[in-house]
Amino acid sequence: MDVPVWRLSAWHLISQSSITPVSAMCGHLLLKACSLLKWVLFHCKCYLHFWLWLLSRDNALVMSRHLSFFLAFRSCASQIHQLWNLNLQLQQISQMLAFSRSIRRCTNLESICLGGFSRVTDTGFRAIIHSCPGLHKLKVTNGSHLTDLVFHDIVATSLCLTHVSLRWCTLLTDAGIERLSFNKGLNVLDLKDCKSLGDEAVRALSCLPRLRKLVLDGTMITNQAMEYLGVGVCPLASLSLRGCYKLTNDCIPLLFAGSVKESLHALDLSRIPSLTDDAIMVIVRTRTPLTELRLRENPEIGDASVKALASMQFEGVTRGSTLQLLDLYDCGGITLLAMKWFKKPLFPRLRWLGLKGSLNRIMVDALVLTRPFLRLACGGEELGTPYRDTSGEWCRHEDDDSEDLEPWHLDGEAVSDAETVNE
Repeated sequence: MDVPVWRLSAWHLISQSSITPVSAMCGHLLLKACSLLKWVLFHCKCYLHFWLWLLSRDNALVMSRHLSFFLAFRSCASQIHQLWNLNLQLQQISQMLAFSRSIRRCTNLESICLGGFSRVTDTGFRAIIHSCPGLHKLKVTNGSHLTDLVFHDIVATSLCLTHVSLRWCTLLTDAGIERLSFNKGLNVLDLKDCKSLGDEAVRALSCLPRLRKLVLDGTMITNQAMEYLGVGVCPLASLSLRGCYKLTNDCIPLLFAGSVKESLHALDLSRIPSLTDDAIMVIVRTRTPLTELRLRENPEIGDASVKALASMQFEGVTRGSTLQLLDLYDCGGITLLAMKWFKKPLFPRLRWLGLKGSLNRIMVDALVLTRPFLRLACGGEELGTPYRDTSGEWCRHEDDDSEDLEPWHLDGEAVSDAETVNE
């Protein structure tokens, strides 16, 4: 029997022109939401997914309105025994201690998503983690005061984290990730723009036997980190290295030296200035069955890469048959000559293609007409469809400020052979 799910959402965008009345309404709405939550928990025996997002766009939001939420939450915390998922994005908040005391009563929490708690220290984060023994998913964004101490004694807890996202936690170092790696059940790990992370963090992660998705965008890793992954035991299906500017062409053969080439399906090598066509040639020779390859904003990637990918063989089948998404937006070496390699029957499964908008529009339009199933993007937008992890209902907001709520996903939707034939 399916378990009913209740969702309470409070959305308010605070504008400068109406900050006073909207602030009052916001506090009132929070109290109403908590009253409704108390009623639902009292009358309905169900598992509750409680999502309360308060997006503030102005520093003038009255602090007491946030505190009223805490008071209301604490007043009904004794009845919150069915609360499993908590997703909060609150800005301008420093009273995390009072909130963490309320969370301690929610012992059934399995997933927590915190965004905008820029003033919260290790004490607040540790209080939450240690109060939820059943926690599996943890997402913290812009934790500017989160350090290695949060995970210092994680071995002594009963936590079994499977999904962890620590985006823009700039004080987190290799030592903290080494402690986190004691959770051998980690399946998804997002460390985007953790600027203090280096090769030793990847060395610790390479020993995780269940790690399927790893995001290292903007970290300080070098080719040595790719060697650790290449000889490691991670069955990686998705790896993102966007903006890791210290990487060179030599990282590719190191990465594909081991079993990674058998499991990897999605690879992001965008914004790596020293990456050239030679690196793509190495990928083609490994015959890795990639379904997604992102190479955007690489100045040295050109037509030779497209030609090589179009002729890539896998299990005796040629013509780049496995690729479903290819992002070449703003690659400096892509010219009109590359367009002929996207014509039928080449790339038969390709559904998403990113190119620079300055290419000949007539040829681009002609390509779209001949391949009606192909979604072509020339404006720099990100490609692909966000696939949601429905077990935790993780959402993605459209604006860049809330990119941290991107859903955790591993593989894209499969494209059947019948669909390819119909095209």
